[in-house]
Amino acid sequence: MLQSYLDIDPSTLDDIKSFDWCIRSLAQGEQSGNRASRKLGVGMEFSQYRPYSQGDDLRRLDWRMYARTDKYYIKESEIDTHIEITFIIDTSLSMTYSEEGRSKLQFAQIITGLLSHLALSQGDGIGLATAQIHLSHDHSRSWPRFLHQLTTMQTTDKFVPPSLHRKKAKELFVFLTDHYEEVGEVQAFASQLKHRANEVMVMHISGPKEVALNFEEGTRLQDLETGRIMSIDSPSFRKEYRERIQEWKQELTSNYLSKGIDYLEVNFGSSFSEILSSVYQHRKRLL
Repeated sequence: MLQSYLDIDPSTLDDIKSFDWCIRSLAQGEQSGNRASRKLGVGMEFSQYRPYSQGDDLRRLDWRMYARTDKYYIKESEIDTHIEITFIIDTSLSMTYSEEGRSKLQFAQIITGLLSHLALSQGDGIGLATAQIHLSHDHSRSWPRFLHQLTTMQTTDKFVPPSLHRKKAKELFVFLTDHYEEVGEVQAFASQLKHRANEVMVMHISGPKEVALNFEEGTRLQDLETGRIMSIDSPSFRKEYRERIQEWKQELTSNYLSKGIDYLEVNFGSSFSEILSSVYQHRKRLL
């Protein structure tokens, strides 16, 4: 079982075939033990018969089977829990911030590749949206094109909301962003995604050093989008920064909770197992 994203060589992102192999390998390791996205019950598609047990609803007895076998059987069917999942990736310049040789954008590509592959294996439809891309597919034959779009996306100076085509079917939006914004444009976009018939998950990507400001005193940091420069000039500055970061995250959590949006902070140091566990907990609420 893979424990850290650092076990993936960043150079695999430069080759689509290698990236494909990497994602498939990860998916095979993470799929074990996870249940499929379908369950048995009263539904649309026939699945199987099982012997009648005391307490079963008599309306579900199959009388034709009784006529043929002189035994009571319950007719079960599969409830279709498949949904359309659209992955939205923030491609602003701040997403090019890197630690340990990998950027936030590359990390988002890996997570999106893994989750989309697992979604396809469960029969869900997948889509990808960025400032330049919107595509939607619902079968595995679309996987090569999805990977091509995922691995060749271009950055933008600032966050540019993608144009989305809304559907009537059940859908889940997974929005991957570092949440850096000037006047609340990222939060506003995420809020606009949510309505009564869909689900939205915001995955907030951050780095360990970024959150703790774990750089040497005197280090100069530059905002990748505005060009502003900040110096780490004292321990008190670092303390104030950490406190403000925590307040900011609490505000984000509260704001999204009030709108019915799932908010998940994803640290560069998180294992894929931890991330997938959080996503599966979300999916369980959809079933």
